[in-house]
Amino acid sequence: MRLASLLLILAASSCASSVGPRSIPERPSCGEVIAISGHGRVLSQDFSQLPAAVNAALVIDRYYALAAQRLGHTRDEDVEIWLVPAWPVLASTFENCIVFDPSPEAMPHADWILTHEFVHWHASGTVVQRNLPPTIVEGLCDRIAADLTQSLREHLRDTQSRLLAEARERGELSHVISHLDLDSRDLAWLSHSETHDMHALAIALVDRIGVDALLEAAEQGPVSSETILDMADVSADGEGL
Repeated sequence: MRLASLLLILAASSCASSVGPRSIPERPSCGEVIAISGHGRVLSQDFSQLPAAVNAALVIDRYYALAAQRLGHTRDEDVEIWLVPAWPVLASTFENCIVFDPSPEAMPHADWILTHEFVHWHASGTVVQRNLPPTIVEGLCDRIAADLTQSLREHLRDTQSRLLAEARERGELSHVISHLDLDSRDLAWLSHSETHDMHALAIALVDRIGVDALLEAAEQGPVSSETILDMADVSADGEGL
């Protein structure tokens, strides 16, 4: 089961992969729209995916507007979700769509996964995306999705605590923290284990600082990794975590 990946390497197009950044899949060419919601539609090349598409449409109806409201930014255009089985990660947000792998591992947690991506979708082109470090944006999406859907909250906290403790035991916590300076493209080339640790760090920092404080800081201008650590009262070697 890919639950650790579900929680800690879900992301937008900058999500980590052992083969580097992914390209957008080919758009379905016929009969593509198989479910419609009030804020978007779901596309697939395979009508056997109809149950997954209907579920995704229901998630759009329930959480799409809530994600925008919590973020404080709303994207004008409706969202398209493309169902792509065996996608390298369970979901990715691109400029014109969200790609979602309707796998058996993902479907029980589709509300959390897609709400995470809705936050990315609404943040696109905003001060949140421009002014916060990419890793912190991931933690922000994780936290907002968990709070809105009320799912996986305990697992999220337990997983990030365990991963950071293991990084500390290996003497690698300061190295993980140094990755806060990486941009989206560099983050995409981290190994899966490094990405797990980075997302664990991001969730921990977001929880220490608070969603509202981060959003307010983003409105004021670019926020450096040093400022993030200061806001969280965490040192470069991890003291305070």
